Amino acid sequence: MTSIDFSTVAFALLNGARIVAYVPQIMCVRRDRHGAVGVSLMTWGLFTLANLATVSYALTVSGDIVVAGVFAFNSLGCFAIFALTAVKRMPVSTNVQHDIRNVPVRKFHGLVIRLSHRSRRRLIWHHLQNGKL
Repeated sequence: MTSIDFSTVAFALLNGARIVAYVPQIMCVRRDRHGAVGVSLMTWGLFTLANLATVSYALTVSGDIVVAGVFAFNSLGCFAIFALTAVKRMPVSTNVQHDIRNVPVRKFHGLVIRLSHRSRRRLIWHHLQNGKL
């Protein structure tokens, strides 16, 4: 096996593993209920941009579509983690929502409280009585 063959196989295997390795990170961010504070937006944003720069280089300088495709998939994985983390950190409204479809969720001192069916009916009744719905 020549060094070119070894490099090609290593590139294919390791970048294939990278694409698969994004899935557990995406699942962790998706399941996180505390704003995914352990995930660095700067790092994943930089990884996304670096992969996109490699795609651009591969297409414009070396004309290598395979390398461009591999790094395009890597940039999608990085961007998925970046975007999910950013969404998790978006602020949630602190008011009771006055749309009847959203009544089951209420914030109390910064905590989101899910209301039972019985409490939901009471809250809707209270809002109807006070003209808030």
